[in-house]
Amino acid sequence: MSLPFENESFEIITMLAVIEHLSNPIAMLREIERLLVPNGILLLTAPSHAAKPVLEFLSYKLHIIDEREIRDHKRYYNKCDFIEFLAQVPKLKLIQHNYFQCGMNNFLKVQKC
Repeated sequence: MSLPFENESFEIITMLAVIEHLSNPIAMLREIERLLVPNGILLLTAPSHAAKPVLEFLSYKLHIIDEREIRDHKRYYNKCDFIEFLAQVPKLKLIQHNYFQCGMNNFLKVQKC
């Protein structure tokens, strides 16, 4: 996975509700590591495991959310999942993790060392 930008091109990268759609999230995190300047920040949101049944109910039963979007979710996450992933990308360090929206979503602040 390679994005069309030079190494260390960004001070801040945001991935809001993206990572759950990726087949290889670790490859994307490695690409983000390449793109961030030293001390650069990644801000990331992703649905938690608790969100899965709620999103599926809203989509498949109530038809409030497009079913294609929910079917495209490859994975749901918790803090431990992100710690495991970031351990495979040594220069990215978890600075902050919070759950929001009643625990349905993750917010992460990650810094490149």
